[in-house]
Amino acid sequence: MRSNQLSELVEQAASTERRLPGLGVSPGIAIGPAHIAEGGDIQVRESHLRETEIEAERGRFAEAVAVSLRQLRKLKVKTAGLPESAAEEVGYLLDAHLAMLSNSRLVRGVDHRITRARINAERAVQLEIDEIAESFASMRDAYLAARIEDIRVVGTRLIRNLIKKPYVAYAAMTEGAVILADELTPADTALMDPQRVAGFATVFGGAESHTAIVARALGLPAVLAVPGLLEHARADDKVVIDGTEGTVIIGPCAETIAEYQARRDGFERERRHLARLRKLPAVTRDEVEITLEANLELPVELPRALANGAMGLGLVRSEFLYMNRAIRLSLRHRRLLDPQLGAMLRAASDGPLRILLPMISSAGEIREVREALEQVARRLRRRGVPLPKALPPLGAMIEVPGAALAADALAAEADFFAIGTNDLVQYTLAIDRSDEQVAHLYNPLHPAVLRLIQFAVEAALRRGMPISVCGEMAGEPRFSALLLGLGLRNLSMAPRNIPRVKQRIRSLDMIAATRRARAIMDQSDTGRIAALLDDFNTLALPH
Repeated sequence: MRSNQLSELVEQAASTERRLPGLGVSPGIAIGPAHIAEGGDIQVRESHLRETEIEAERGRFAEAVAVSLRQLRKLKVKTAGLPESAAEEVGYLLDAHLAMLSNSRLVRGVDHRITRARINAERAVQLEIDEIAESFASMRDAYLAARIEDIRVVGTRLIRNLIKKPYVAYAAMTEGAVILADELTPADTALMDPQRVAGFATVFGGAESHTAIVARALGLPAVLAVPGLLEHARADDKVVIDGTEGTVIIGPCAETIAEYQARRDGFERERRHLARLRKLPAVTRDEVEITLEANLELPVELPRALANGAMGLGLVRSEFLYMNRAIRLSLRHRRLLDPQLGAMLRAASDGPLRILLPMISSAGEIREVREALEQVARRLRRRGVPLPKALPPLGAMIEVPGAALAADALAAEADFFAIGTNDLVQYTLAIDRSDEQVAHLYNPLHPAVLRLIQFAVEAALRRGMPISVCGEMAGEPRFSALLLGLGLRNLSMAPRNIPRVKQRIRSLDMIAATRRARAIMDQSDTGRIAALLDDFNTLALPH
């Protein structure tokens, strides 16, 4: 009877816990009491001004701008004590916020609204932010959409200073707490002490947001975009954050806590084990050496790449710094392309550098960029700018089906190839991974995708030309044997994936991997392909 009662109590406890799905943006497990952060949104009423009140309201807004600038400058001083990578990232961010408050479109727009519409400054700020955000959202670009967050953060600071309501982050927080909030600004995240904060989760946010980047830099487990998070949580509730799987558990039962404590311990053991691979070569069991490089989207990721043993940088996303523009737009607007080429040429004088062109679909595009590169180099040399004797190699990103099918023609013009598997899969299968209705159809093992990869690899090998993979397939150990078996010897990936891929490579026999890749390429059924690959991975012996 007692045993039955105990079972019933366990079941009741388990039934009260709530598992909420979200977006895991910073790996790791956090367990602790909930701290409910103060909401960032502020309700603003609109009031109309008389003609005689307009100048005073403009002055009130100017004072709020001045106060906000002083706050940001003080915040920048405080962040100097953060780990180097986090301090650098937050420094860039705060510089951007300072620029937004220095005679920017936002400040000018609010001032004009106060004068033109005769409304109070708080409402003018809100309307101006909404208009800017709408124009950004209409561009349907993930990177630009993430930048809307920065504009809203600056606007909220202005409104708080206008209504004299300062924001105090994490007041009276219990040590080891898990922070839950509607959203957190990158500055808030940067001021979290990893010794006191276990992790955090928010209702809003994205993987490309500065908040996510800072969380990774600080090593704080984090889950963003969790619907209904604050509806289910109360202060001091026990909370589990799984930043790897993207799960938040409110009110976990004893069994769940024990499970995640074991996972947390396992995560730490794996991290220590993988760290020992840093100085070991990525070489197969039959002595074939593989080059593992890092993909960087922002400068803050460089220390992590070095810590994880990257042999170089396979991809540095300069287009992110230029608001995500690809080669087609750049060729139409040389004022966008030439400054990037000039910066790369100057950097090439300090060390080896290669220029990779995104979204290439024809050999003519490569020729046009090469001509532009030569023109920019001539201009810089006339100005006495130090440049390397030989211009940097020019490569083509193979990420649209047309490029893979025309790989032989592209190889005649390019100096190297890099296969971008993310877009190649998406465009080949007509799948938008951001659309949850069809995202499940995204499949890197589709025969058409594998054929296109094979076309590109064989075209490069026939020319004796370097080729690498820099999409997500490169960073997934499940695909390592297949990619190496197809003839690839250079993989470039997110820094966090390098140790796991190196571990997989060191357990592989290249001859066996090549045989299995050939067997896979003879298949036309996706399920059979997956079974052949997974069976090979299961049978492979650890090194």
